[in-house]
Amino acid sequence: MNIQDIRNFINDVNEDLNDSICMKIVRKIGDGIEIGTPDLPLRMRRELKRFYIEILNNNFFDLEQRNYDPSIVVEGTLQVADLLTAHIEDILDDLSNPDNINGDINEIEIEKINYYVFEFQRNNERLLLFRRFTKMNKIRNGILGIFDDNSFRSIDTRDFFGLDRDVDIIIFREEALIVNRFALQTIFKLNDYFAERAEEALTSIRQHNIIANFDQFYQDCLTDKLSARRMTKIINTPGRLEGFFEHIENLPLVINHFQLDIGLENGQIIYNETKESRNHILGCISDGYYQSLIQERYGEEIN
Repeated sequence: MNIQDIRNFINDVNEDLNDSICMKIVRKIGDGIEIGTPDLPLRMRRELKRFYIEILNNNFFDLEQRNYDPSIVVEGTLQVADLLTAHIEDILDDLSNPDNINGDINEIEIEKINYYVFEFQRNNERLLLFRRFTKMNKIRNGILGIFDDNSFRSIDTRDFFGLDRDVDIIIFREEALIVNRFALQTIFKLNDYFAERAEEALTSIRQHNIIANFDQFYQDCLTDKLSARRMTKIINTPGRLEGFFEHIENLPLVINHFQLDIGLENGQIIYNETKESRNHILGCISDGYYQSLIQERYGEEIN
């Protein structure tokens, strides 16, 4: 994702137009959402544009970008994903569905809001900035006030709504820049995405009939979130699953070298129904075991 394009885009937004900047506050309700869309007067639109221009000009957003990896993030990098990841595309459809909009913003309980979105529009393009809602309960349940004419006066905090300077996810031109990985789950549907991608990978493995007690392996992988995440990385890596099938003859050598908790019988893998055995099988499928070129050491890639 080109950060400079984003900076140029928001800088060129004409805040004098009513629909140039839109705010949506979102409450999750089961599998659906309820949306509030408060009006933004011109003065607020100008303030929001200035606010986010200043935030996005931070050098933090110039960090190196890498493709989204379900397992790890390299320190000092940001990750980019397509809109299929974590069902982002489905959530965008929900946000655009007028049936999800509550026309009376006063009916939405602020303490139940999950996240908010600012949408900047220009020339039929849009930039979306997602942020988990910080409920600020310590302030909301305390006393917030101002000094006025040498007096301290309280401010009603029942409808208090604060915006901080953090952005969790940026969506622009069919890509998502992941600033906060935790938001993929709290805002979008990461666990559902992992389960579905893992199921796709497992269906392919079943077709090759290489695991004797496959049904148990299948169930254990889907109920173990870490295994589902590893399966997602495997199927998202081009050629990784196919490469395992094509080089299955190397499996006995790997098992012996690394003393893996994997049995072999009649050309099939015997899953020992333990977490260790499951991890070892996934390590083989992901081609995570290797021998170094210089010292010829054996090692395992952590994924």
